[in-house]
Amino acid sequence: MKRSILLFSLAALLGALAASMTFAASASARRAASCTPSTCYFTLTSPGDGAQVTWVRGGSINFTWTASFYCSGSPDFCTFYDTVEVKVTTGPGLSGNVVLDKYVGACSPDCPESYSAPFSDPGTYYWQVSVRGHGTVTPSSEVSSFTLVPAPPQIANFTPSSGAAGTTVTLTGSGFTGATAVSFNGTTASYNTVNDTQISATVPAGASTGPISVTTASGTGTSSDLFTVPPSPASLLVKKTGKGLVADAQGNINCGPTCSKGQLTPGSLESLTATAARGWKFNHWAGACTGRKRTCSISLTSGANRIKAVFVKKSPAKK
Repeated sequence: MKRSILLFSLAALLGALAASMTFAASASARRAASCTPSTCYFTLTSPGDGAQVTWVRGGSINFTWTASFYCSGSPDFCTFYDTVEVKVTTGPGLSGNVVLDKYVGACSPDCPESYSAPFSDPGTYYWQVSVRGHGTVTPSSEVSSFTLVPAPPQIANFTPSSGAAGTTVTLTGSGFTGATAVSFNGTTASYNTVNDTQISATVPAGASTGPISVTTASGTGTSSDLFTVPPSPASLLVKKTGKGLVADAQGNINCGPTCSKGQLTPGSLESLTATAARGWKFNHWAGACTGRKRTCSISLTSGANRIKAVFVKKSPAKK
């Protein structure tokens, strides 16, 4: 009998204890469900305060932060459905123009901790992350600043890939806004900046084959490909003193009547022969040809190739 009474008492005690624990858990759940955040805090991580960010105009900036939520000073689970807001302005303390004001997602239960947005202009910006909870917006981070600095220009490609002086060349790439100079293998060219990704430039006189470069306040960008400038045409100009003829084996010069020829190919060979008139004799060459032999061979260079043939009178025969 005593043993039965003891077992019954023990069962009753265990039942009462279980009921007490169930009631306590239910009360705790009710408190958690009704709790509202009293302190909601974000730690801004990137861009860091005062950071200078090199960026391509129109490119996106990635904002990141870490989230911590507290209710009545203790960690709680009442962050469900609170909405995170990112705000960016042009003035200190979130003054000035609003550049970005975006609700980036709800806490369910983890809060968003990053957001990317494109920016079109350089300059200094100020940003903060806040939380919207139960109809109110609570600033929940310090205000950080960052400065966007344009990256140096980059030339992705250009067309056409070759051309003589005066040819219009279209450059495409990035970072062209505010361009201060365009050059072809070091020779300064005239140009027009169409937009941040396109420049129209004119091949300058005196340019040679080599890379194209664009300069802005952020630096200089140089093409990886070479722009080809064909050599200028060659011309052959022959002058005579005295009487005689100069002709070439290639049929370009017969001086007599034809003493010049243009639009010749640089690097091509010219073989000239001087023939004195009656009573005259060939004396020497000057200019691109030298020597006293009647024949002269030269390799034409770009531009004018000037040659002089000198004839002198024969001395009278001695009697």
